[in-house]
Amino acid sequence: MKDAIYHTWKYEIYGFAIVGNFTGTPDGVPDFIPNPHPDMKQQIGRCKTRRIRNNMDDATMAAPQGYVTPELLDAATDRKHRAYFSAVLGSSLGQFRTRVPMETMSLDPRWLPRFASRASVCSSDIFNLIEIYTIDHSFAFFRLRASGLLPLARLVEGEGSRFSYDFSLLATLVDRWRPETYTLHLTVGEMAPTLQDVSYLFGLPLRGDAMGPTDVGQGWREDLLDRFGRVERIGTAKPCREFAPTHTGGPPKWWILQFKADDIRAGATEYEVARHLEAYVLWLMGWVMFCSSAGSFVTKHLLPFARYVADAPLEAIPQFSWGSAVLAATYRGLCTGCFKSSGAEPIFWGCPLLLQLWAHERFQIGRSAVVHSPYQAYILDDVDGPTMGSLWCDRRFAYAHVQTRKSYPDFVGQFDVLRDDEVRWEPYSEEAVESRAPEGLSPLCVRDAEYWRTRRPLVFDIYVEEHARFVPEDCRASEPSTVTCAPVY
Repeated sequence: MKDAIYHTWKYEIYGFAIVGNFTGTPDGVPDFIPNPHPDMKQQIGRCKTRRIRNNMDDATMAAPQGYVTPELLDAATDRKHRAYFSAVLGSSLGQFRTRVPMETMSLDPRWLPRFASRASVCSSDIFNLIEIYTIDHSFAFFRLRASGLLPLARLVEGEGSRFSYDFSLLATLVDRWRPETYTLHLTVGEMAPTLQDVSYLFGLPLRGDAMGPTDVGQGWREDLLDRFGRVERIGTAKPCREFAPTHTGGPPKWWILQFKADDIRAGATEYEVARHLEAYVLWLMGWVMFCSSAGSFVTKHLLPFARYVADAPLEAIPQFSWGSAVLAATYRGLCTGCFKSSGAEPIFWGCPLLLQLWAHERFQIGRSAVVHSPYQAYILDDVDGPTMGSLWCDRRFAYAHVQTRKSYPDFVGQFDVLRDDEVRWEPYSEEAVESRAPEGLSPLCVRDAEYWRTRRPLVFDIYVEEHARFVPEDCRASEPSTVTCAPVY
């Protein structure tokens, strides 16, 4: 009971003092948190704010003169930031809307090969086994494996309910993102998702070509409809509908969902299975990896990448740096989201799944209670293993009766009083990995570890982002100029 009371009321008790650490005051100005809204005294009723104030604050400080931009931050950027509107102007901000999948697409069991243990196949002779295990469309499994998307595909097909996104938690994290430093500014210091988090949580490869901008041409719609128009589905499926030429941004979601793996007919040709696989990869990229403000369709610039996975020769499937692209898109979403203060525009894009899993690994705030028993072995080969993120996606969420969930004002207060001992600083230690995955994680989780400290820019489409690189404890004293890093692309 004592702990429950503390976690419920701690930010109400200490919030005033902690918030003061973020607000500088010039000489001669009282050192307290003002509410400088110029129209405050003309408003009818009680002033709405998350911060602790009293009548003295409202009467004495009725202008933003008590606030100065913290050192090392840009003043012009700061005046447009969500944190300025919230903590200084007292604006009531809300949570973010995110274009996350409301309906999922799962891997078809017929895509999985007919072997059941890690010893059944090794990476050295994987291509020699293709001819043996092509029965029942299992070549789709090998295509996902060869492209590096298999661990993420397995992650989002959990047997539990659809992953529960906490938009309030995401908004609270966006409030603390600073585009000047590419980090989250917290009471315990600066933190940020890095390539190490992408590797451990998603198992996405970092080695490969950059996912730069592509040109699909003006006839992309006709070409797409022509390829999928030759696909026959099961007899119980509704007739396929074509999307109108007015969809100039990309194929709509409802059209992609017509080609779910459940609708593959018995005896389907390899070409038809490839089209279902292409639709699946489009869904995976458009609503898991690279969510955008256009939630009704996937951008047409991702079409070539899905077709590479579905149609390229198996031994020559292009290798892309999926992990760096996901992180670059998330950084861009944070940089744009931290300036969104209007209720009409708060849409976070990038990879909200990455940001929420990153927060779950490090903070108790907003984190659900899950069963921490070791993973069940479902490994089909050396790559088809779980990731650290499997804990949060494969199991059902549960919350304690005294735990705050999906409450933006409460999360703001809890992060305002976050202490060092409430942060999990090393979530991927050997002990943590062993406790979750005694049989081991997918090797893709650590294969590209040499890229975690890269100083090269991260690329996704037209966006080029800096990397808040991971620096191990024993290397922090070394000079950056002496660190040699492999490029991300």
